[in-house]
Amino acid sequence: MSNLKTAIIVLATALLTFTLTYKCNRTSPVPGIKTQIHKIDSGYKTNTTNYNRVNDSLVNELAASNSKMVASKQTLTKTQNKLLQMIKVTSIISPCDSVKATAGVYIAQVDSTLNHYAVKDSIQNGLIQIKDNQILMCDSAYTAMTTISNKLVKELNKSEKKARRRETLNKILGVGLGISLLVIGGSVILN
Repeated sequence: MSNLKTAIIVLATALLTFTLTYKCNRTSPVPGIKTQIHKIDSGYKTNTTNYNRVNDSLVNELAASNSKMVASKQTLTKTQNKLLQMIKVTSIISPCDSVKATAGVYIAQVDSTLNHYAVKDSIQNGLIQIKDNQILMCDSAYTAMTTISNKLVKELNKSEKKARRRETLNKILGVGLGISLLVIGGSVILN
């Protein structure tokens, strides 16, 4: 009777060991990480495209403003020269202080407008430089992140292979233990 109890305990232990070992199936974290990396990558590409589009828009707007400013500056300079010639002519013909004063005010306004546009142009150039620098910083950060994520994926793949080897070894050991326990149990029953 004692041999039968021992055999039943050995068989139950073997069955339990085999069942527990065989059910050890893990899910890999690598596909989830790859999905997250793909999301980050597509978000980066979308944002980079948007930044480049905005930057190009600013460059085109600045170029259009510069061409308009050059044309306006030429017109204003011609008008200013004509006014200066008129002042010289009027001073020769007769002393017209009111015309000189009006022309002087107009010349001051032209100079002020030209300076105002030059300041705006400088500010726009500064904004474009800042945007270019931001894009370069994002590119370098993205490159660093991609390098790190690729290294992490490689390390995860290595650790996953090691874990699969260990699982396979544990299953083999579990099957071997189960078989040895069955053999032991069978020999106990037969004796």
